[in-house]
Amino acid sequence: MVALGLVEEFRRRSLTSAEVAGTPVVVVMTTQGFRVVENRCPHQQADILHEGTIDANGLTCPIHGRTFDLSSGACRNGAGKLSFLHTEERDGVLWVSPLASPDFKLF
Repeated sequence: MVALGLVEEFRRRSLTSAEVAGTPVVVVMTTQGFRVVENRCPHQQADILHEGTIDANGLTCPIHGRTFDLSSGACRNGAGKLSFLHTEERDGVLWVSPLASPDFKLF
């Protein structure tokens, strides 16, 4: 796990952009705690979610208005799903597991 930053810093904003092991991410403060997602809208692969909006429906991408559920990651008004990173709060620090690299197999 990687220390992303102090929990208190992330509580000040509903959306915060950051980087985990070279991957751009967005830290989202929800009523259930923090969710960390890859900063990439699955609709058009744009690194734009940090400019989105948060409301009771989820995280909405600013490009085409796709809204993603922050519990499941599923898109509520289209196709696609967010990639969540495993997150823990310990001793006032937000810890995150980097996304696994894809396994490629040659045929």
